[in-house]
Amino acid sequence: MISTSSHKNDMEAAGNLGAFCYFVKPNNFNDLKQVLGLITSNLENGLKEPLSNLEKNQYLHLFL
Repeated sequence: MISTSSHKNDMEAAGNLGAFCYFVKPNNFNDLKQVLGLITSNLENGLKEPLSNLEKNQYLHLFL
């Protein structure tokens, strides 16, 4: 899920509806391109590992 909201209630609602990941859309266009590029380049192979790597690198906009 990609959203502009960083409210905890919105994140919890997304998780309850089946989202396995929640991105707060970054203000920086290059950061947004990085996230969208990661998602689109890993659709066939699965997203959990690449997203986990982002989280380990303390990407500030990702909540698993």
